[in-house]
Order: sequence, then C-alpha cells, then structure tokens
Amino acid sequence: MAFVNGLINLLDRYSHAFEDQRRDVLSLFEANPDAVLLDLGCGSGEFTLEMAAKIGASRICGIDYSEENAARASARGIDCRRCNLDATRAPFGDAGFDVICASQVLEHLADTDTLPKEIYRMLRPGGYAVVSTPNLAATQNILALFTGWQPPQTAVSDDFDIFLTSRRLKKRTDPWPTHRRAFTIEGLCALLRWHGLEIEKVKGSGLYPLPSAVARFVLHFEKRHASYITVKARKKSPA
Repeated sequence: MAFVNGLINLLDRYSHAFEDQRRDVLSLFEANPDAVLLDLGCGSGEFTLEMAAKIGASRICGIDYSEENAARASARGIDCRRCNLDATRAPFGDAGFDVICASQVLEHLADTDTLPKEIYRMLRPGGYAVVSTPNLAATQNILALFTGWQPPQTAVSDDFDIFLTSRRLKKRTDPWPTHRRAFTIEGLCALLRWHGLEIEKVKGSGLYPLPSAVARFVLHFEKRHASYITVKARKKSPA
C-alpha cells in the first residue's frame, strides 16, 4: 500500500500532463468559421467552448451521458444531447459535422467499435476527428507492471477502482464507468484506420516523472511512452 500511495502522490505531483493533453487536443484543430463541431463526452461544455473558439465554429454540439452535464452544457449554448455512447447510435444525422472530438471517452467504453463507426458516419467527407485516450504504454503503467501492480490507467471492475481505493470507492451509480479498454498509439491508430479514418497526426502528452517542459521536448522525438495519446484522423473525400 505504501508503494501505491507513493505512486499516487507522484502522479498528483505531475498532474500537468492532463493540461498538456488539453493543449495538444486544441493544437490539432483547424480554423474554420463555417465548421460544425461535435464534442463526444462534452461534460459541462467548458472545454468544448475552448475547442469552438480555437476553430471559430459556427455551430457547437455535444453528447454526454450525465443528465447534469448535458444540462450545464446546454446552458452554455451548446446543442447537447444525452446519450450512452457505448454501443448506442448517436442522436445526430449522417455527415453533419466538420469536426468531431472524443477526448478521454473511448477508454470508458466496453464496445470500442461503435464510437469510431459513429464518428465516421457523422463526419462530412473531408472532415476530421481528434481522439485522445490514456496510453497503455505510459511510463507509469510500465513501472506498475514491472513491480507487479495493476497499471493505474487500467481497471478490473466497474464496482470499484482498484488503484484509487485508498481515496474513494468507485460505484456503479457514478455517471461514468471505469476504464474498460486501454490503448497504445499503434492500437488506437489501428482502430481508427479499421473504421475508415486516415491518420494525419499523433501527439503524446506528459511523460512521468519528467516536468512539463522537459517532457514536451522529449515527446517531440519519442511519443510511445507518453501518458496520453491524441490522434487526428480524417474521413477521406470521395475521389
């Protein structure tokens, strides 16, 4: 338990990785004042509005599983629909979006094929998606495996969170499940390609235990062990 608590403290100390991940997500958007944006798993919509501002989007839509989050996002002017993205068709029509973002969503789903299928369906030809997840090959996960512990970005149950049990109990009534799938860069890119999307850019964010500035420099050359991975993938226009 001392090792687990120590690792938790280490992760907290370098929590800048999540902020770096958000910056990387934003960096992949293209300015387009005519764009229609869809944010999958939009939460309360605060980060969705940052995306829309970066793009200059003319219309902003969102989907979230939590009724409370959907209401908050709607109050911010986002056309937000409540939907469980796990094996469920999204409540929007075909080819209606120029940009779709799914940041820190895919790893929570048991059916990881439905989401990229839906992204492909809802994207206009030539549109693109930005998909971001924790990285199974992150240095902290490798360290945990080497020492015989469950990697912190994986889960064994929906009833409780094994890695954070010392701090809180994960309950099935929480508005989102634990991480059900885990991806490397190769795995995430393969999934998106399988469902018809062409990979354009890959970014890695956070490299434990390095401070942010050093991590960004190293990740410019080596992304495979970043804490988070972010992929930009495009739906090809017809020839």
